[in-house]
Amino acid sequence: MTEIKKKLNLTTSIEVPIVDEVVIENSLKDRKLDKLGRAYATGRRKRSIARLWLSSGNEFMIGEKKLEEYFPQFSLQEIIKAPLKLVNMNSVKVFCTLSGGGTVSQAKAIQLAISRALSIFQPELRLILRSNGFLTRDSRKKEREHAGFSTTRGTQQYNRR
Repeated sequence: MTEIKKKLNLTTSIEVPIVDEVVIENSLKDRKLDKLGRAYATGRRKRSIARLWLSSGNEFMIGEKKLEEYFPQFSLQEIIKAPLKLVNMNSVKVFCTLSGGGTVSQAKAIQLAISRALSIFQPELRLILRSNGFLTRDSRKKEREHAGFSTTRGTQQYNRR
């Protein structure tokens, strides 16, 4: 366990499952960065779609705005930064475009995109992100309205007499 922590340069006390070195070497071969050294990932939640580019630097932009301007609520900023805090990476440059959904679902979409981009940028972090549930997509969506009903599951009141 301590050997893996030394290889991954971890300072936190997170339980990491034991994995063969072959798996880590194979994931390093699959590392796909663009010509500028950025990792691209997409995150989705409900109707929100986040397209994200992650590279080394120290900036967080969502479209033309900074993170604090786009999401003034501190709780949403914490949701977005959770994967970065877990792996102790504060100096990354993030550029993100968003479409659809509400503010909370957009924040969750960015969180998933950051986690996916981190696993591409540094494949050895994939185990930590997976074990903490950051790479799992929440596939729940709004149910459609059905024909003959007033709402999704609403029916007319039953009259017994």
